[in-house]
Amino acid sequence: DPDCIVVTSGSSPSILLVLMLLCNSDSEVILSNPGYACYRNFVLAAQAKPVLVPLSEENGLQYDIEAIRKCVTPHT
Repeated sequence: DPDCIVVTSGSSPSILLVLMLLCNSDSEVILSNPGYACYRNFVLAAQAKPVLVPLSEENGLQYDIEAIRKCVTPHT
């Protein structure tokens, strides 16, 4: 449906828009640390809580799926 298409000036404004639409003050968003610096600010702008999951050089900065699972709550 063409009426449901939103055009933005890049992926960052799109991500911010989605966070603003889906999050509230009880929401938690899981982010990697290190990660793209703007994402934390986008989550805060959406009044949600950033939950940081560390990436380790020891495993090549790959996502630790178990660490992510441990961060999931009913508010994620």
